[in-house]
Amino acid sequence: IDLLHSLLKMVKKEKIKLTIIGHSLGAGAATIAAIIFNEDEKAIDANVVGFGCPALLSKELSESASPYVTTIISDSDMIPRLSGPTLVNAVFDIMSYDWIERGLSDLRDGLHFLRSNLLFDISSEQVDSVYDYIKNFLETYIRVEIEEMAKAPRKDVVLIPPGRCTHFYRDGNGVTGQQSSCEFFDSLEMSRTMIDDHMIGIGYNRMLLDYMRHRLQNYQFTFEQTIV
Repeated sequence: IDLLHSLLKMVKKEKIKLTIIGHSLGAGAATIAAIIFNEDEKAIDANVVGFGCPALLSKELSESASPYVTTIISDSDMIPRLSGPTLVNAVFDIMSYDWIERGLSDLRDGLHFLRSNLLFDISSEQVDSVYDYIKNFLETYIRVEIEEMAKAPRKDVVLIPPGRCTHFYRDGNGVTGQQSSCEFFDSLEMSRTMIDDHMIGIGYNRMLLDYMRHRLQNYQFTFEQTIV
């Protein structure tokens, strides 16, 4: 801040206007810096555009930063959604998924495949016996644990991304972009792209490029500067 005040005197301006851009941890640092800079509102006007900013503010602080912080979130990017409670809740959700019926269906198919392809004969009674044994085990022990996980209380989420959140996501036809409440990102979205979506090149650059191509209906469109 002292450096900015010195710069202000040098250029003989009434106020310095800053736009700070960051990705991931850099977006978080930019947000914190802007909050501090804007405490001196007479001399500094700081704005932030953050890509994939971590969940680092409470709801109240996030809303108070909305006039000067914009957070861009790429589809399933896990970092803006990641905190201690969201990670615990995701584990509970995964462990409470009732997979038993699908598992038994796969087991039945697997046993029939073995019976059809082994060099020695297995009777249908033996197949049924193995199936019933495993089914009984799953119903007696595993289903109880699944039901306990489903009933387990979820953790309250305190931290969310800062400011105004703009979400770019795949809609099945292209990419849509819209403003969303930052509270929307209070749980992990389990997706195969949840890590890739956080990256700069294969995440944000690709998402924004697809958005512009779809919006302009020009699939040869490219950015003047490519982000790798």
